Amino acid sequence: MPVLPPELLRGIFELAALSTMPEKLATAVTLTQVSRAAREWMLPVLYNTVCLSDVVDRERFLQTVTRQPGTYPVHNLSILTWPAPSGADFTALLAALPHLSHTQIPLALVPFLVGASSSLTHLFISKHGPTQDVPLVPLPSITHIFIEPFYNGLYPIELRVAMPTLFPNATHFGMSYVLSNDDVSRDLVLLFRDMLALPSIQQVYVRILSHTPEGAENDAATMRGLCKPIRDPRIRVGSASVVEWICPPGQERINSSRSLWAADTLGRLDMWAHGTPAYP
Repeated sequence: MPVLPPELLRGIFELAALSTMPEKLATAVTLTQVSRAAREWMLPVLYNTVCLSDVVDRERFLQTVTRQPGTYPVHNLSILTWPAPSGADFTALLAALPHLSHTQIPLALVPFLVGASSSLTHLFISKHGPTQDVPLVPLPSITHIFIEPFYNGLYPIELRVAMPTLFPNATHFGMSYVLSNDDVSRDLVLLFRDMLALPSIQQVYVRILSHTPEGAENDAATMRGLCKPIRDPRIRVGSASVVEWICPPGQERINSSRSLWAADTLGRLDMWAHGTPAYP
């Protein structure tokens, strides 16, 4: 019987596994048991994107990857467990993942990224955990930053003031927010001005949240009006209800922040292309 070349076999195995990813892992897991070579082929498929929302799973994953640092090719990592891992555990995790490029973590873990690989360029700050008294350190490798609205209200003023210093090489900055009052609106405009002053910034993006699609659209129009005096076409304003991201017709709808991060990370959705320019 003719034997297929290894590169063709690998392509067939990867295609079979990817056809059900990331929703179902069963195919890829089953293929790891075929042979040693198949296991090596499946590791990049299984571990390319890891989403941890359970503390037990998080601890098991930490033990697995730190036992053989650098073995598991994780490029995208989301940690939405609460309580969050300790700083020591998260630092050990980062050291074991030298290929990490995209991550979604709470603000409390951001200072520990100072020890991450320079390959880490995309940071999605989730709404979980404390926002006060978080030590702030520059992260020059980060080019794309997106911030969720925090559970406990407006992000700390010291975070807004420090943002350009934290991400000096940012090219894309985005956030979702609720326009609860005029102070919030003015604070966002000040933040946009600060970020637009960065030398490499290409886009500042805000997604306005509301309880209904109609309310979100109205608040987004208000935000565009507030941003218009800045007279900068790099500002884009979009809208979303609290249960569904509002996308242009024909584009995929995303109904949670975790899905938004995964969709953008996996190339299913370019969230930076959404919204309407605030100027002209």
